[in-house]
Amino acid sequence: MAGDELEVARRWTGAGWGAARMPKVIAATATISAPERQLETLYQRIPLRFPYPGPDLYHSFFAEPAAPPAANPDGVSLAAALPFAQAPEATAPWMRLYVSLMTNDATHTVTTVGVLAAFHGIITALWDGLLDDARRADTIAGLRDAVSQGRTGDWHLAAIDRAVAEGREADILALVDLHRIALAYVTNKKGGDQIIDALSAAVEHEHRHIKRAHAAFDSRLISGGIDMKDIQAVMEAAESPFAGTDYPDVTQTVRNIVATSAISHGGLTASTACFSPAFRRTSPNTSRRRAASGARTSASSCCCQRRRTDGIAMSSKPTTSFTASSSA
Repeated sequence: MAGDELEVARRWTGAGWGAARMPKVIAATATISAPERQLETLYQRIPLRFPYPGPDLYHSFFAEPAAPPAANPDGVSLAAALPFAQAPEATAPWMRLYVSLMTNDATHTVTTVGVLAAFHGIITALWDGLLDDARRADTIAGLRDAVSQGRTGDWHLAAIDRAVAEGREADILALVDLHRIALAYVTNKKGGDQIIDALSAAVEHEHRHIKRAHAAFDSRLISGGIDMKDIQAVMEAAESPFAGTDYPDVTQTVRNIVATSAISHGGLTASTACFSPAFRRTSPNTSRRRAASGARTSASSCCCQRRRTDGIAMSSKPTTSFTASSSA
């Protein structure tokens, strides 16, 4: 058979049926540059790209950054005053914070372990302080003192103060809970083993300073050599919600996950706080902030949040006790 006898789909030209429609090729990529040139070289085809870039860095044809919370009138007025393409950078709620660290002649492993140990010590101290009625006010005051100065810092301070004034201290703990799990991304299993071996001692050392010596520390591994059932168990443990129950002692929760590129074939939820250059991909609702202080290392960090209440917490409704009101 040949010609019209094949009854193949043809392209309508307006004046009649033209050449036969060629088979379609669908290709997915995480990083794309000059797709027209790439597709011409590979397939000799003209590509249709989706999603197509939007009119500026922060807006596309299917998503845009979140607007400033209504409880922040200064942010709302600033967003209205700035040009359309510049408002998200200055006023959209923070979703991730990018930080570069200098290794100071140390290896990436030593730097990463040091950053992770300090991070976990801070989270433990905040968690313990917010659960303790006697120390809660001092812990919140410490959080306020740690907020950077400036206009954005003033917004964050106001959000904390509103939570306290409205009896929503549990929302502050919910926010800390969203940063409870750190993800250390490594390029190979050997690097993961090195971090796991060194991290326990470093975390123990940090916890001695807050009188939490010998506290249990739950760290997990995800790599290509781990059985899929075990990986699913790690995911389930990381995503376990506290909704409707009291927050447990932090030692009873997953604190750290070391992962190779296997993590990118399933990924953790956005509730996971990450230490990884691999997580530089930013969601459409993200307002990005970068602070460069030297060479970029594998200890770059980002803090990811899923939902916001009044620009500070993830609780679906105000609570008066330290019972979890949203999943983390």
